[in-house]
Amino acid sequence: MTRFTSILVVILASCCAVGLGQKPVPNDKSKEPPNKVVDWAGLRTLLEAGEYAKATAAADVIIELVSPNRKAPDFLARSRDTIDALMRRGFAELQLGRLDAAEATFVATQEVFKDREFQKQLSTMEKLDDPKLEVPMVDLDLRAIELQNLRAAVCLERLRLMHASQAAASGASKPPEPAVVEAVAGQVEAIRAFIKASADVRKKLSERFENAGATVVGSPHKRALMSNFHPELIAGIATFELSRLPFEMPPAPEAEGDKKAEGTATILAVNGLDRGQLLEKSLAHFDAASKALDGVFGQTLPNDVKKAPPDKRLEAELLSLRLSLARCAARLQYGDVEGARKEVNEVLDLHKDMTGIRKVANGESHPELFVPLVLATEIALAESDEQSKAGMGDEARGMAAKASELLARAAALPLADDHPRRYDLARLAAALGNRRAKFEASVVTTDAAEVAARRIRRAVEGTAAGF
Repeated sequence: MTRFTSILVVILASCCAVGLGQKPVPNDKSKEPPNKVVDWAGLRTLLEAGEYAKATAAADVIIELVSPNRKAPDFLARSRDTIDALMRRGFAELQLGRLDAAEATFVATQEVFKDREFQKQLSTMEKLDDPKLEVPMVDLDLRAIELQNLRAAVCLERLRLMHASQAAASGASKPPEPAVVEAVAGQVEAIRAFIKASADVRKKLSERFENAGATVVGSPHKRALMSNFHPELIAGIATFELSRLPFEMPPAPEAEGDKKAEGTATILAVNGLDRGQLLEKSLAHFDAASKALDGVFGQTLPNDVKKAPPDKRLEAELLSLRLSLARCAARLQYGDVEGARKEVNEVLDLHKDMTGIRKVANGESHPELFVPLVLATEIALAESDEQSKAGMGDEARGMAAKASELLARAAALPLADDHPRRYDLARLAAALGNRRAKFEASVVTTDAAEVAARRIRRAVEGTAAGF
């Protein structure tokens, strides 16, 4: 069983959903029922605090309040609000580990985008060529990109869970069932499709985006959606997860003229690669994501991130955090323990700064700390192994104790008992138990060796000279 932690859905989902805590564009035409208020601020507060179960309930209330009527003059505005509320609900469900629910919510969001009347009214707005409509229309396209990223996040989490189930199975070393391989291939194909769909929207939007005004083009979050950052991050996480599966993806049967594969096969070319090649490819994707993010910051934050306004600073720090978190796990599996430790320390520092800016009261017990704390536990165990091999017994025991403390912090976070991420707690607890057993056996062995050495010395000292 591999001891390396998984890339949990929070890595990508939060990165793709960095804007979901932002206040939506005001709906000037909305006509809410008397005494009913669409509490976007309250929903944002719940999401930022990690109160995801409450956030899903709050989003449901908003979805009901803004339900659009095709015959009403505010149909388009209410449809936009429905998209915003659904995406927030799906994000919260994703964080709760409710993958089927999140997938259904994102499919429902896609249906709003595809609605015939919705598309008809959008087309009418485009023909008006009114500068006042530019920003809300660009924002809608950005939401469409973000939705594809979130749908990909569901697939990534399913890949992670496939690895967990394979690693936990007693017959993990046996060839996988054909259905498992087929399921993995299906998730990879879906991710390819979502990456391509977002690329199509970016291509269509590129010129209009640059003309949407300083607020739009100066946003790190929105500029990142228009860059290769998310596609590279998604591809990096996908290849990392595939590198951890106990089997290789079979060669893809891409017949000439196959329209289904055309244009998507090269987006995530993983078929036939062994686990080492996949890991190398994952790190290359993360490097590309890092370069894309540098470009985003160069265009939106000419000065230091720490000197940026709070909203831009939050957007930039969350993007950096998610990249570091994803790259941390890959570096750890690659054997770069020092590099992984630097990445996770960066994540923890960024998280602390962000909770301070947001004035989140539960910063030290925020559920989003679960993944970095699990990774920090993995790193401490890896360092303990290195010290033990180097003969540094006391240091190895101390690092194992640190790993135990980190795991205890992760276990204390408010995660439901049935949350799929809790698999990591049981796995790491078992690994720590094995370490303690080895240390105890080592102490017994050392004591016995010292007794034997003393007996040998006494025997040598008592032997006549010239023996």
